[in-house]
Amino acid sequence: MRRAQTIAVTLVCLLGLGGCGLVELAYDNAPGLVAGRFDDAFDVDESQREQLEARLEAFFDWHRENELIHYERLLREAATRAEDGIQAGDTLWLVGEVRAARQRGVARLLDEVGGLGTTLKPAQLERLEEYFVEYSDEYDDYLEMSEQQRAIDRAQRRVRRLERVFGDFDDYLESRIGARLEQLPDLWGAWLEFRQARFAAQLAALRQADDTETLKQALQRIWLSPDTDFARRFEPRRAAYWREFAAALEEIDGWLEPHHRRRAVERLRDYADTVAGLRPES
Repeated sequence: MRRAQTIAVTLVCLLGLGGCGLVELAYDNAPGLVAGRFDDAFDVDESQREQLEARLEAFFDWHRENELIHYERLLREAATRAEDGIQAGDTLWLVGEVRAARQRGVARLLDEVGGLGTTLKPAQLERLEEYFVEYSDEYDDYLEMSEQQRAIDRAQRRVRRLERVFGDFDDYLESRIGARLEQLPDLWGAWLEFRQARFAAQLAALRQADDTETLKQALQRIWLSPDTDFARRFEPRRAAYWREFAAALEEIDGWLEPHHRRRAVERLRDYADTVAGLRPES
């Protein structure tokens, strides 16, 4: 499911992962891309693939009809707020809106495809375990770092993402921003624990699946409920991290040049125009 979420146009836009053409390309091809990821994870058979593709098409039809207008409005509002400087409250507002959009999308995606879990064979669940381990291997280098190295690595990633929105920073500004971001707490370690526990719960639900509706309800709880043990452990740390990040970004905003803010506003508005072009009435 995580792979499906990353294709959502909201995150592509807001994290600045590419130009508008990439947003359009990713969105228009999303059903096939997501189906491919499911195939990698489960090694689906022909019947399952046909059902999956049909349900993913239905999901993206819903998304295009119902969600893109929210994303367009969100991007335009973010651009308006950025014109006057980024306050901590603006960042927390944006994080909350993106989180709400993600939850709506996950809920709908699970409703469309979650029931297919009842068709999975034991060998396919074994493949899912292998896939999760393979995917988790990419975090090994990070986990082997010292705390100081982790802080530097996290800060560098954040600086690169900020540059995608605000434009390039000179060496002095990049160093100053990086040093400030190094002070933020390590959410990655907590997130890796969270995703491991969530995966274990999901795998157990798939193995115990008896009927479609029961499985859908179980998956909805695992992915969206704040009342699971792993969510209760993780959510306070997530919320605390974003409060600290919001405060840091407000401080960083005071160091930026006017052209950085103009670049961010233009970029957000360009993405809003791109999202508007993806809506059905367009």
